[in-house]
Amino acid sequence: MDLHEIHGENFFGPPRLPVNTYVSGFVTRWDRMQTIDTVDALDVVLAGATTRPALIFKHSLTCGTSAMAMEEMLDLMSDPPTDVDVWLVRIQAARVVSDAIETRLKVRHESPQVLLVRDGQVVWSATHHRVTAEGVRTALRSHLVTYSK
Repeated sequence: MDLHEIHGENFFGPPRLPVNTYVSGFVTRWDRMQTIDTVDALDVVLAGATTRPALIFKHSLTCGTSAMAMEEMLDLMSDPPTDVDVWLVRIQAARVVSDAIETRLKVRHESPQVLLVRDGQVVWSATHHRVTAEGVRTALRSHLVTYSK
């Protein structure tokens, strides 16, 4: 079974399987990758990132590279980091949120893109083929002293 069979046409919409279901070699952790779908929600996430870092994954529903990055993020979430909140922005469904990220965080829009936000600043980012589970883990170890994976 692959992710297309689980999600059908809406490849990265809400899964049809329960949380923590074993699929294609990893455990999906949709409960830990929450969706940002409004600018108000983004504002709450960014405000919260002053006390607890936020990892924001911007994902395109129509890009093959982004699909590979999603698999990497799901690999990361099979053993999720505990000292950071992980957020998903589906570009096509929330373009206004993606635009707000660009404006508020002063980063050029890319997709796929992962941003580690701490105290209102992007302290690490990766785009395209540099979005890997191991790359994110390394960044978390570097920027969050208590992350030990």
